[in-house]
Amino acid sequence: MTFKKIYGIILGAVVAGLTSCSSELSSEGNATVNPNETARRALTIAVGDGGTRSVVSLETNGNKWENGDLFGAFNITDPGSLESLIAKGSGASTKLEGNINCANGDKIGVFFPYKPSPNKPYYNQYPTHKFVDISMINGVLSSNGTVAQYKQNGTIENLKYFDYSYGTTTVQVNADGSAKATGSVNMKKQYAVLGLKFTVTKNSTTTDITENVKKVTMSNVTDQGDFDIATGELRKEEVLTPIEIQTSNLDRIYVAVFPDNNFSPKFTVETNDNKTYTVSVSGKKVEAAAYYPITLQVKEYIPNPPYIEIDGVKWGKYNLQYTPNSKTVGWKDGYHLAKNPWDYFYTESSPMNLEPNVIKIPSSNADNAEFDHFRWGDISKAHSFAYDDKDHYDTSVENIEKKNSNNEYGDIAYYASKGDWRLPNVAEFESLMRNTTEYIGYYPSEAGDVLGVLFVPDGVAHGKIIGKNGQVVSSSNVNGNISGFSGKNYQTSTIVRKFTAEEISKGIFFPATGTFTNYSSGPTNLNNAGRMGYYWTADCFNATQAKSFTFQFAANGRVMFATVGNSRADDIFPPKNNMYSIRPIYIGQ
Repeated sequence: MTFKKIYGIILGAVVAGLTSCSSELSSEGNATVNPNETARRALTIAVGDGGTRSVVSLETNGNKWENGDLFGAFNITDPGSLESLIAKGSGASTKLEGNINCANGDKIGVFFPYKPSPNKPYYNQYPTHKFVDISMINGVLSSNGTVAQYKQNGTIENLKYFDYSYGTTTVQVNADGSAKATGSVNMKKQYAVLGLKFTVTKNSTTTDITENVKKVTMSNVTDQGDFDIATGELRKEEVLTPIEIQTSNLDRIYVAVFPDNNFSPKFTVETNDNKTYTVSVSGKKVEAAAYYPITLQVKEYIPNPPYIEIDGVKWGKYNLQYTPNSKTVGWKDGYHLAKNPWDYFYTESSPMNLEPNVIKIPSSNADNAEFDHFRWGDISKAHSFAYDDKDHYDTSVENIEKKNSNNEYGDIAYYASKGDWRLPNVAEFESLMRNTTEYIGYYPSEAGDVLGVLFVPDGVAHGKIIGKNGQVVSSSNVNGNISGFSGKNYQTSTIVRKFTAEEISKGIFFPATGTFTNYSSGPTNLNNAGRMGYYWTADCFNATQAKSFTFQFAANGRVMFATVGNSRADDIFPPKNNMYSIRPIYIGQ
């Protein structure tokens, strides 16, 4: 975010010469008195043409006071009450007129707009000061004796309701002791204006979304304060309330803010298509009487996001699935993420006890059935387990992250999510295991116990596998196995723990979903569902083999450690036509 200070656009200084006394004002019966004695006098102050006006423009000469604007006046030299002055005329002939107790040479503070404020307890500590309660949430405008409140709406015209301006003048009373006083004032704005634009970048394309914005909320900024007319200083409220700007169809959104040497707002942007975007800014200097045109690149905010960021990678919490005739916003028809981290189609209800360990899956409509196992590099027929489609995979020897070859071959996660998700590569799996603590266990779902591995960025023992009793079992991502349980009784194991949904929510859980390799024109099955987990990476070995992330719970009670990118032996990597699970990573904005 770059702040550009533009001088001369909202100028703070307006200098005007002295004007003659007004014959329209009443001296309220005061006789001629010594000019150096305090008396009730009719005060006329000239303000002339300049860049600070209650009708605000970003053009140098486009601002003006309006006839009837009310100003506050306070005698700093001889403190009294807050008096009101009214603007008369326009342009170079504008004058402020009213009555105030003053003597020759008194210093008068002038504040726009006139706004009597309720007394606050700490005001009593400063009996010679006068405070005005001002806000960037509820602006005021005093005109012809009427005070009205408004909220910001992002337009230039609306800024006049937040046009807090201040200056001082030294009044002059003629030597004859006239009951009239004159002065001139240099008024300076006590706020800055942000001219905001918002953009979103997706797949290397940047789009301006400003005209689609319906609401902007700024938090962590000063929204209210007490302006001390005696000193010209703003006392900011300690409790910050977000500033909300309701707007519509603006190509730039104008917002008034108080000056701040450490301006660190968070912007929350809501659009007409009901999306929410956020961006935070920190440590910027915002000066009074300045205009800052700013373009902010925002990112879409997703409540309870379906990912956890680990070492800069946003790992998905759920597996990719295909359900015929389903429609999910942001996804190609049929594709979506699983509802829960432990969900997979055709869940084995008793993973260690079924003999033989197979589950029958639909033998009809094999090209359009519920399925969450996919061939490597297949797009157009990725979810089909039909026999005739068994060799439909990408034969290239390159990484396929974000690849889409005519909607036929490539990264199915990237294609299905319309560019928001993609396949992880081997290095990202390695980073996941290196930057988390690994736990082996099961989740008691309604469909049955789901065995799997859980990686949590909890700082306990990153890069290590931790057993049920807190013991270090092994380093992560190493070839090896351990006796996990006896007699298939994983529930009593010292290695395999029982996970809660809350524990799983804090990390990345990979269920043992099994594999599909038994292509058949008749009844078929998943292999080792509930016991074995195979997940594709975006990396391949050659034209027919690719690299995967895998772990296993063997029938003899041994647990095969989770590894990635390793061959079984002698460069024997899994065939690309094997159908494995996919755990995508989030790359959207």
